[in-house]
Amino acid sequence: MCVTIPRQVVRVWADRAEVLVEGVPREVVCAGLDGLAPGDFVLLHADAAIERLTADEAREALAFLAAMEALLDNPDGVDALLAFGPQSAPTGR
Repeated sequence: MCVTIPRQVVRVWADRAEVLVEGVPREVVCAGLDGLAPGDFVLLHADAAIERLTADEAREALAFLAAMEALLDNPDGVDALLAFGPQSAPTGR
């Protein structure tokens, strides 16, 4: 399974951009994302920016990923993850 992670752009030139990955700058390919600018958020996969996100979309995705990570640390904390899904979880009946 592949996961794309939202990252913030800090610099752009030609078909390349520099994004922050856990606070560390990383050069990535951004071909096809015309008009990309510092401060924008992108989905990053395999050192390629594949889609632009709004700041709200990036925050929501990062919050969801943090909830998933917390769930791996504490399987009893499934309620935090369900906050991102439908309001009524299936009962399994």
